[in-house]
Amino acid sequence: MSYNKITYACYRSYGTKSLICREDKINKSEPKTQQFQSLHPWFITGYIDGVGCFAVKVRKSSHHSTGWRVDTNLVIGVHKKDLAILESIKLYFGGIGSIGKAGKDSISYTVSSLFDLTKVIIPHFDKYPLITNKKADYELFKRVIEKKNRKEHLRSYEGLQDILNIRASMNTGVLSNELQIAFLNIIPVQRPLVRDQVKKDPHWLAGFTSAEGCFYVYINKSLTGASLEFRLTQHIRDEKLMNSLIYFLGCGRIVKYPLMVNFVVSVHSDIINKIISFFEKYPIYGVKSQDFQDWCRVAKIIKSKNHLISDGLTKILKIKSSMNRGRRIIQEVEEESFELAPYPYFYMYNRDKTVLYYTGENVKEFSEYLKIHKSTLFKHLANESFYLGKYVFSKELSDNVLKWKNLSLSELNLMLTKDRKIF
Repeated sequence: MSYNKITYACYRSYGTKSLICREDKINKSEPKTQQFQSLHPWFITGYIDGVGCFAVKVRKSSHHSTGWRVDTNLVIGVHKKDLAILESIKLYFGGIGSIGKAGKDSISYTVSSLFDLTKVIIPHFDKYPLITNKKADYELFKRVIEKKNRKEHLRSYEGLQDILNIRASMNTGVLSNELQIAFLNIIPVQRPLVRDQVKKDPHWLAGFTSAEGCFYVYINKSLTGASLEFRLTQHIRDEKLMNSLIYFLGCGRIVKYPLMVNFVVSVHSDIINKIISFFEKYPIYGVKSQDFQDWCRVAKIIKSKNHLISDGLTKILKIKSSMNRGRRIIQEVEEESFELAPYPYFYMYNRDKTVLYYTGENVKEFSEYLKIHKSTLFKHLANESFYLGKYVFSKELSDNVLKWKNLSLSELNLMLTKDRKIF
C-alpha cells in the first residue's frame, strides 16, 4: 500500500513525535531532527472520526438565481498546539484546503472547493470509511455534493429544498431562524443507519485516539498511591463501536451515562501489556503523544512499586502537573485571565516547603472558600512570596517535602482564620 509521505520533528523538550509539514511552521529556536514518516490513510479517517465535521451551510446570496448559496466544507478543528497534524493532513490530501485561526486557541483545516471535495475527499472516505456515527453525516454530505455537481441547487427552489431537507438531518439538525422562515416545508430526510461499527485497521484507532483519547493519572486523597486510566468517550449512539474495542484490544470496560459512553481501561497489567504495547506499535501523533509518553513514565514508576514511597509519588505528581492542560506554557498571566485558572496544579506549603498542606486544581474555588483576594493569591503564586508571613503558594511541587498534611479546604480555613487573628 502506498500513501503520501510526511515529515516529523523530534522535539527535545518532550522527546516525542510531533508531525510537521513545512519548515516555516517550525520554531527555529527549537532543537530538532528531521526524518520521514508515513501518515497512514486509516489514521486520517480515525482522526477525522474524532474531530472532523462535514458542514453544509445555506445562506442568502444576490449572485445566485435562487437568491441562496450552498457551501459545503470538510472542517477539522483542533487546539493550536496541534497545527502540525493539520499541516500533515493537508499534505496527505495533496495540499488542498486551508488552515486558519478558528478561535483564541483553536485552528481549523477546511476544504471547501467542490472540485477538491469531489475528487479528493469523497474518494478517500469511500475507500477508508468512517466508523462512528459521523459516517451518517458523511453520507448525507455526499448526497449534497452530488446535487451541487448536478447544479440542482441553482436550477430551482425544489433542488434547494432537497438540500435543506438533507441538511436538516445532519449533525445537530438545527437550522437558522432565517432558513426556517424562508422555507416553511422543510422535511428532514431519514438519517442513514451506521451498521458496520467494527474497527477495520489499528491505524484508525491510533488516529481516533490522537483526536479523542485521554490518559489520566490519579493520586489518591491520602497521597499514598497512584493509578492510571485510558479513556475514550463518545455519544451513546456509538455504543457498539465502544463495545467492539473491548474485543479488539482484549481489555477494558464500558461506562455509560445518559448521553455518553466511555471505553475505560484501568487494570494496570492491561495498561502495560495491551494499551502501551498497542500505541508503541501504532503511534499517537500530536500533543497527545506527549501525554502518552508521560503516562508511560508513570506506568513504569507504578510497575516498580515506587509510587508507594514518597520519592516515587513526588515524581508522579511532577509528571502529572505537566500533562494535558498543564502542558500549556504560560509566560505571562494577567489578572483578567484569573477565571481561566491557568495553574493546572498548585500547592500550599510552610515557608521552607518541608510541609505540604494542600494540593489543588481549582484556583477560583480555593480563593473564594478561603477568602483570599484573587489578585493577592495570583501574586503569591507568581512570586512564591510569603502569605501571612508563613505560607507559600506555588505551581511547582517541591523536592523538600517531608510531611504531607493533605488538609481539606474547611481545615485550611480554620487554620488560616487563627493565623489571621495573630498576623
